[in-house]
Amino acid sequence: MILTTTIKLFVFCLLVSFGFAACQSGQTTSDKTDSTSTNANSQTVGAKSKIPTITLESLIVSSDSLIAYRNSDFVFEYFFGDSVITLNGWVVKKGSSGSVAYGANPTMKLTPIGSTTATIGPNTYVCDQVLLKKDVQELAKKIKGIPGKTSLVFVPKRIGERINYSIFLLTTGAGQLEPAIPIDPALLTNTDLETNPSPPHGFN
Repeated sequence: MILTTTIKLFVFCLLVSFGFAACQSGQTTSDKTDSTSTNANSQTVGAKSKIPTITLESLIVSSDSLIAYRNSDFVFEYFFGDSVITLNGWVVKKGSSGSVAYGANPTMKLTPIGSTTATIGPNTYVCDQVLLKKDVQELAKKIKGIPGKTSLVFVPKRIGERINYSIFLLTTGAGQLEPAIPIDPALLTNTDLETNPSPPHGFN
């Protein structure tokens, strides 16, 4: 009886051993791959993805908001739409204690009017654009007395690793509600004023 039990136990151990060996032999190379190595490879592939180069547009906006807030600083933030990048502008509201606040909605929404040669992409600082009060006041003076509706045209340009915008004036002809698109460059008046990438870099 003891001998029979011993034989059965020996046979059972052999079967377990053969089963384990079969499982090991059926494991593929991919099954044995270290998951840590796989994750590391995935991260490496992701890190090598290139940042696209995007062409910037010239932008236009009515001068009404600028005139209304001519004693304020403006901050313009990039907005990435479905196919173009624009700027939206906020009036900087300064508190008595020196605090700074912004409204929930932009004061200005600039509209794209045509591609330029300026681009953002690799090796570019994408900063907010600042228009200081002294420049806003100077623009308001230039616009004052111009008959008809005056718009501001922002034309981007690259300076090293940063972008800023030259500001031009466009006056709509008598009886014309909106400027004609595309805009004739000959109709633009250079204000010699530019936005300043934030934080300011002494470009103007």
